[in-house]
Amino acid sequence: MFEEYEPSIQWFLGKLSTDDPDKFTQHDWDLVHAYTKSDGCTGVIDFYIHACIEHDFYFRTHHDFSGKVISFYEANKRFRIRIQRLSRLGLISPLSWVRWLAVCSLPQARRAWDGKKSCHV
Repeated sequence: MFEEYEPSIQWFLGKLSTDDPDKFTQHDWDLVHAYTKSDGCTGVIDFYIHACIEHDFYFRTHHDFSGKVISFYEANKRFRIRIQRLSRLGLISPLSWVRWLAVCSLPQARRAWDGKKSCHV
């Protein structure tokens, strides 16, 4: 899955207004959503759609928004942090920890990272 993004990743990142997702405009989020063909948080309620779109970007490209290659665990950590930043409960957001645990431990999440199956929790 991620190989299909390799030829265009640098071009795409140049289209964003910043490499810091904390400073993304709605236009930036729309670009990321379209580029990754994100379906949000597959199979669960999209309480924090930007977190889901960001996570899809990491899973599908294996890069962050500055173009640096990231790991499975780094992608999932950033997902948890984004939910916490969006939640009024911050660091103690139960949803952030439950989703983080799911994407770190479910076998289908690892298969999705490896490009064998599209699946996000």
